[in-house]
Amino acid sequence: MKFEIRKAKNGWIIECEDPEDLTNEIVGVDEPDEHEGFRTLLWEFLNAYGPTDGKYSKKRLRIVIIPGNSYEGPIEGEYREDLESLRDELNYQLTREANPKWT
Repeated sequence: MKFEIRKAKNGWIIECEDPEDLTNEIVGVDEPDEHEGFRTLLWEFLNAYGPTDGKYSKKRLRIVIIPGNSYEGPIEGEYREDLESLRDELNYQLTREANPKWT
């Protein structure tokens, strides 16, 4: 399968040549900034062509936006929720690995 991705003023243009389907789509158009638009682009690929995963999968892919290591401002809204959720998942996995009888 062949993809072509081009940056546009309001997002990205994805062209996909598939024997069954010819797709030409613009993604990330309604996003407030470039990071959110790019995350939307990655989600489109993950949902359409990425590996299937779920709650009980050995491996899962996750696309989140987090602040830079030296960022000193407040972390609010969706970014805070992403960080807290990621922290909780990692803590659960580390606890489960260290104490398999606890799960």
